[in-house]
Amino acid sequence: MSKPPTMRVTRALLIQRLRREVGLGHTDASACLETVLALIQRSLVAGDDVRLVGFGLFTTRDRAARETVHPRTGEPVTVPARRVAQFRPARALKELIDQTARSTDATRPPLAHDPAGG
Repeated sequence: MSKPPTMRVTRALLIQRLRREVGLGHTDASACLETVLALIQRSLVAGDDVRLVGFGLFTTRDRAARETVHPRTGEPVTVPARRVAQFRPARALKELIDQTARSTDATRPPLAHDPAGG
């Protein structure tokens, strides 16, 4: 089954939603969002985990160096080791997403090109 097109949530949209739902002005909503993101970023850079109960866990992990093949030339390439950010959703978030997906799938009419829908 193909995934339906979704809306991309941007910083600007998050700021707009903060303004509407919390009643903040544009400057305050923007500062709020930027501060939260900066705090998460600083914590990850320092090697700390960020746990938001009911939402998820932001962590970093080390990826080992590996050998791969350049797709165009076929030549072997070494990808260096690096540290990457990782997010693991909390069980509550996973369940909410799953419930929403199930209820949306049950009420959505089949797409015209969906082989399962006829």
